Amino acid sequence: MKIGIKWINENSPRAFEEWEPPLGKSFFEPIAEPKAGEESRETKFEKFKKSILERARPWIRDDYVRAAREKEKERGKEIIIIDPLAYYIPYHHDDENWGIYFRVDKIILDFKDFITFISRISRIITIDIEDAWSIYIMVIFWHELTHHVLEDIITVIETIKRGRLYPIFKRDEEERFSEYTAFSTAYEYIYIPIPIGYTIPLLDPEYLVHVRGVGEKKILLSALYYHWGRDDPASPYHPVVEQAIPRIVDGLWKTFWEAHSRLGELGMADGMGSRIYCTTL
Repeated sequence: MKIGIKWINENSPRAFEEWEPPLGKSFFEPIAEPKAGEESRETKFEKFKKSILERARPWIRDDYVRAAREKEKERGKEIIIIDPLAYYIPYHHDDENWGIYFRVDKIILDFKDFITFISRISRIITIDIEDAWSIYIMVIFWHELTHHVLEDIITVIETIKRGRLYPIFKRDEEERFSEYTAFSTAYEYIYIPIPIGYTIPLLDPEYLVHVRGVGEKKILLSALYYHWGRDDPASPYHPVVEQAIPRIVDGLWKTFWEAHSRLGELGMADGMGSRIYCTTL
């Protein structure tokens, strides 16, 4: 019995654990505008925006999202998990259009604000825009993948208990845990381990996903945390593990998350690798 409890504890998230940025808010202090003669941030961003829209174009699936919304209207209940910068459509509700959808237009607008925020900081004014983008998309991706992994775990529990349980968590419980997992995973990994033959939309496959060093990653993740207001304990996206999460997932979490976060099983296990899209909606 003791061995069983120990195993469950080691493979479950820890209740009340929070992700806290390595740098405090006082680190981020405004400075003057860029020196004369430098290419303006606006010009640089417009060039970058154009390249991002080119990356997104092959993955736009607005028709899938519209179809899911039609099902919402027909059934009179929420189907799509709507996050500020992405959607997750669960296969429990829509087995045709399920998947992760990056909300391209909203992402570009918010990323521009993020770039403006970090460009005012003296210590990080030299950070490359592609590095900032990689961390930014990485956090969004891990958040949405957490929604999917939780759904997979609930599917297993449903099979054992022979009954429909999904969705089982309150919305804030799932969102806070998804954000906790996103920041924790982005902090742990230098890059997203994309297997050969797969693509994460919005990321340059040749650039992959890396930043030049741990220090730069600490700065970018801390900046993103404050930019999104995740330091507010009342935020539905405050990165913390609510008590209901480990109580329900028990010892299933670690195995499922490691399999998905390494991405090696994405295309083979449940098709997630081919279910990552973009949308303008």
